[in-house]
Amino acid sequence: MNQQPTQTKMLNVYTVIEILLLCGLAVFLVLLLRQEPKTEKSIEDLQTPILKELNLDVMQEGADQDVKRVFGLNAEDYDGICYYMPSSEMDVCELLLVKLKDNDQKAAVVSAAQARLDTQKQNFDGYGTNQTALLEDAIIDTAGGCVLYVVAENPQAADDAFHDAL
Repeated sequence: MNQQPTQTKMLNVYTVIEILLLCGLAVFLVLLLRQEPKTEKSIEDLQTPILKELNLDVMQEGADQDVKRVFGLNAEDYDGICYYMPSSEMDVCELLLVKLKDNDQKAAVVSAAQARLDTQKQNFDGYGTNQTALLEDAIIDTAGGCVLYVVAENPQAADDAFHDAL
């Protein structure tokens, strides 16, 4: 007679273990599905269609030192960086495209882009109405293991080109 309560307790333990394993599997699958697939394209292949959508007359190509100075990012830490900076102090149009080595870098790059945008908004607040409007329309986007920051006349066209290039 004592055997039946013991069997019931064992069934309850197995049921709990099964539920925990199923929950663990569900969490694993959700995490697995949440990861973005990383593009295999080079930074050059990604930047070409984006640059076609921008007015490069108000920008100039920046060097790795400019990326470090403006964003605080070391170019060597990433799979590739494309940076076009304002050609004068009165311009705000710029493009930063970063191909990440791994997804753990995404938050730092997005944060650097947001900090740059916030600084520019503060710098031009009150006297650069055209520039302020461009900054308000700026886009920071992530996809395919890349981060895009663009301030331009039509940033949505550059963002669309970015997604099409992936």
